[in-house]
Amino acid sequence: MADAAGLDLFKQEVSRLQRQVEELRQGLSKVSNEQSMQRRNAELLHEATQQWVSLEDRIAGLERERETSARASRNNLDSIATRVTELGVEVAQMPTTLEVQDGLMQLEQLVTASEARTRETFRESLDQRLETLQVDTSLKLSECIEGCSKEIQGCILDLGYCWEHSDSCRRDISGLLRQIWGDEGLACDSAAKEGASATQSPMAAEARSVPPMVPTGDEQLPQLRRGEASLASRLALAEHEVTALSEHMALKADLEDVVHRLATKAEAGHVHDRLVSADGSASFVL
Repeated sequence: MADAAGLDLFKQEVSRLQRQVEELRQGLSKVSNEQSMQRRNAELLHEATQQWVSLEDRIAGLERERETSARASRNNLDSIATRVTELGVEVAQMPTTLEVQDGLMQLEQLVTASEARTRETFRESLDQRLETLQVDTSLKLSECIEGCSKEIQGCILDLGYCWEHSDSCRRDISGLLRQIWGDEGLACDSAAKEGASATQSPMAAEARSVPPMVPTGDEQLPQLRRGEASLASRLALAEHEVTALSEHMALKADLEDVVHRLATKAEAGHVHDRLVSADGSASFVL
């Protein structure tokens, strides 16, 4: 009985101890949970502290930026105020609308007057220049016409001189032909004289029809044009006469050469049916 009672007591004590152990285990779990919660809270506090520090740094940076921006804004406002003051002074110094209108009207009047004076001056200078050019042109035309007339007169005199010499040359040729061939050689000379007379008659008519000097005046230009046309025709005729005279002189040289060759090489009593010049341009029937 005593052992049974002791065993019951022991069991009760064991049960009580188990309950205490269970309570202690529960208390330990609660403490562990509280420690983990405290640890998380500490971590959260640490993170919050770091964030607070970074926020304070950011706030300090923003404050510095605000101060810098405020200082720059004050400087800009000061410069703007200075510029506005300067612009106000410039605007105050600018002329009014009435003054600008008066100035524009005066400028228009000055431009109109200057344009009129310039046109008048230019017109006067242009008229003077035209008059000077007309006078110079008239003088130069008169000098040119006078020089051309003198040259034409000289050409006519030269042609007359050449014609006189051509007459003497024809007489010499006629004498030579008469000495060599007798009266039969005169047929060639008479034909040459007829051709030369036909050529000379237009030249003499043109020489006699040379007009006097062209007068000066308002009617000078038409007369100058007519004189130029007549002068051109006379010059062409003179060139033709000179060409004919050159051909005649060449013919005379050919005849003299033929006579010289016949006189030096031909035998006595030698005759020819025809005489031909060296270039073959002329022939004479004997």
